[in-house]
Amino acid sequence: MYVDLRLLVSRPDLMQAAATAYAKELAALPCDRIAGVPYAALPIGMAVALASGVPLIYNRKESKSHGLGKDIEGHWQPGERVVVIEDVITTGGSIVSSVELFRAAGLVVEDAIVLLDRQQGGVENLQKAGIRVHSVLALGDVLDLLSETGHIPEEIRQSLGLPAPAGESQ
Repeated sequence: MYVDLRLLVSRPDLMQAAATAYAKELAALPCDRIAGVPYAALPIGMAVALASGVPLIYNRKESKSHGLGKDIEGHWQPGERVVVIEDVITTGGSIVSSVELFRAAGLVVEDAIVLLDRQQGGVENLQKAGIRVHSVLALGDVLDLLSETGHIPEEIRQSLGLPAPAGESQ
């Protein structure tokens, strides 16, 4: 199942709602900066920065051979605490890549916030890398709601092999 949260850029109302949800999670975490993971989370990161008032930085996926050649864009100082912003987490690989770059630059990264946890091992992988994941939504919960409201048949929800809702068995 593919979930395309890049479409949020075309729905300012939904982007604003998502940014508010991220900002609520962010308010409980110590941080000096947030960092959007290229590329899907960059516009989301900007919306979260506007909703929270926390400055945004981001890493480049590829180094530039011209200009200043920076790997991290935006204003920051070593020792600052950064919370990573990502749209969806599957395995967590893109978050780990970004965090490694930030940590190598002297930034402190211990937390990431995602809008959707696909529940496919990403949270556990990030825990191994010393990163706590804070999810606004879990795919299983979204599918439960879609099933309960008749938007998808329960069989589709069950066919994905996600954990059953609390108190139920599969």
